[in-house]
Amino acid sequence: MDVRALIERVEKETSNLNKQYKITIMSNSRSKTRKINGQNVNFSDQNEFFSDIEFSEIYEGIQNAGFYVNASFNELTLMKSFMEQAYYENDQIVYNLSRNGRHPGKKSMMPAFFDLLKIPYTGSNAFTISLCREKYTYIKYLKSHNITMPDTYVYLGDGQWLDNNYPQREGKFIVKPVQESASIGLSYESIITLSSQSLEIPLNKIKQPVLVQQFIEGYECEVPLFVSEKGDVTSFKPVGLSMSKQKKLGSEILTYERSFKDDYDFYKLQDEIGKSRAESIQKTAERIAKLMGISQYGRIDFRIDYQGNVYLIDIAASPYTTAHSSFSYAFSEENLSYKHIYTTIIGLAYLNWRLN
Repeated sequence: MDVRALIERVEKETSNLNKQYKITIMSNSRSKTRKINGQNVNFSDQNEFFSDIEFSEIYEGIQNAGFYVNASFNELTLMKSFMEQAYYENDQIVYNLSRNGRHPGKKSMMPAFFDLLKIPYTGSNAFTISLCREKYTYIKYLKSHNITMPDTYVYLGDGQWLDNNYPQREGKFIVKPVQESASIGLSYESIITLSSQSLEIPLNKIKQPVLVQQFIEGYECEVPLFVSEKGDVTSFKPVGLSMSKQKKLGSEILTYERSFKDDYDFYKLQDEIGKSRAESIQKTAERIAKLMGISQYGRIDFRIDYQGNVYLIDIAASPYTTAHSSFSYAFSEENLSYKHIYTTIIGLAYLNWRLN
């Protein structure tokens, strides 16, 4: 099934959903997420939180899809609210964008809570959300299924490498956090050159072990996708990322600063690398989503070197769908309106919940 057919089928089967359910957005906002009663809570980096403009885009997108929308900006507040309600009277679907905290598995708390109370929600389950954050673990898992990724090592600090496994060859590497997203911890200083005489790794400012990964010069792309309630994966055409108006990125990366400011653009990757190669990337993305158990929607990111070799670099189980996102770009390229992102995700959440 192509992506348009999936969207039309989901919207047809859930056309009356907005008359039965309200939507509660669980999101973290740079301006609205605050500690409650002075609680000692470790907040996430602000780059993971939504700006007021980004939140408004999502809120209005869901409203334009015909839903009544509530908003919650703190996980503990929402959990308390649901615990005070009888779950059998619940008429809400949670649009889950929770990403607060600084500890491993932080994005899994809300999916686990919703599953416990049998509340329908968008996105993948707690296990898949955690697995998609734990980069080194899924790298080893996916390599066993012959998915191509850059050579990757884990530096623990103080000269220690996980399993005493470290780079054996000279070259460019990128140093990035094991368990973060939204380009947290990435700057141009993250790209380093290692030699047989030097394995010096920059200090990790966010106090986590870091991945030391072979750096791939070339193109970068994102593949937005949907997963039906039966587990069938349907993807959009790969969306290329350009920076400073350059499509061939060389040593350019999506740094924290660029990500924070949305300082990058999108284009159709197949115009650069050809239709057959782009279709091959789509099939690989769909296979990865299935192997990882992604539910409803997700995004798979790749670097492509100038010889055409494709390398998986990241997996997003709850990717951004704001106006400046590869999801929004992919919808516009298919002549689909922005609100259809939300009717499809919410519809898939309901169909998945009803089936399970």
